Amino acid sequence: MERRPDDYGINLLDRPQVLKVTMGRYRQD
Repeated sequence: MERRPDDYGINLLDRPQVLKVTMGRYRQD
């Protein structure tokens, strides 16, 4: 599963729960 910046935006809208985890992890990175 390749995660790209484009996929992030869609994931956030598709899964609000993942938004918290993804944003927190993406921001830390």
